[in-house]
Parts: sequence; C-alpha cells; structure tokens
Amino acid sequence: AAGPTAASSRTVKDADLPASTLAQLRPKALDRVVEELGRSGEAGTPPVDLTSCSLTDAGVQQLVAALATGAVPALAELRLNGNENLTSVSDMMLKGLGLMRKGVRVVRE
Repeated sequence: AAGPTAASSRTVKDADLPASTLAQLRPKALDRVVEELGRSGEAGTPPVDLTSCSLTDAGVQQLVAALATGAVPALAELRLNGNENLTSVSDMMLKGLGLMRKGVRVVRE
C-alpha cells in the first residue's frame, strides 16, 4: 500500500484510535499517537493534525517531550487548532519546541 502523499496530513485517526478516544485525548491515548508518529521518519512527512482533539496542557507536554527528543524527525507542521483547553502553559511549551525543532511550524489559532 502506498504511504500518505505530501499533500495529506496524519491525524489522530491515522493512529487507529477508537472514536470515543478521539473526543478527549488522555495520556494513554497520546502514548499511542506518539508511538504511531514516531514511526514516521521519511522525508516529506505530512503535517500532524491534532485539530479539535480536546488536548490539555498535559497532553501537549507529552507530545512536546516526544517531538523534542526526536520523534517524527522530518515533521514540518503540527496543527493544534480548536483545542480550547490549552493555556499559556502550552504556549510556552510549544515555543520551547520551536527552539528545539526549528523546522517545525506549530499552527494554533
């Protein structure tokens, strides 16, 4: 089977999570997402789209820790739009991620 195209993006659904988990990503669900994302290291890695997943600051901390330590080395864009539970704590962690992974663009509106 052919892999995703450069125009597509990986979403939490690509991690084959149950629909109930998608409504609210908790640490165990994020473990699975991070594990799946860690397998994606080829050039042209599509954006990771975690839009409207009810992420919390704790979830962003887990995600940033994985990305900062080398998960998805070819990642260029992380989409976090529509996660209203995120606070300035997440903003600071994501800013730190930007310093550690200069090639990763974080989209959060």
